[in-house]
Amino acid sequence: MRCSRIASIVLAGLLAQPALAAEPGCSVALTRGAASPQGTDSTMRVAGDGRACAVELLGVPAERRNPATAMRVTRPPANGSVQFDSGRAVYRAHRGFSGNDGFAIEADALGNANQPIVLRVRVAVTVTAP
Repeated sequence: MRCSRIASIVLAGLLAQPALAAEPGCSVALTRGAASPQGTDSTMRVAGDGRACAVELLGVPAERRNPATAMRVTRPPANGSVQFDSGRAVYRAHRGFSGNDGFAIEADALGNANQPIVLRVRVAVTVTAP
């Protein structure tokens, strides 16, 4: 799935940083600890006008040449969808939905010594009315 107009944020084992300039209608909180055994929590705010919002999943070090290679949805969103696209978890709310949603994912990536690591992220989503 290729999404146009996706805003994204980098989520790495240590720190998440903005990946693209802030795009209207999408924001994701900076996050630490995705590579820790317990994972991490993040928040996302997205406009309910059909736009997608993405979390870019990177290993350690957090560099674009080190993207996640696979993703599993461990808790799907109740009011939208989340899909893996080129190292990113892409969320899109169902048409007409506004309110709270959320999802959890695990992603496979590489660590500092090229060892396999698993990134675990739980995302609380707020979908605003269009």
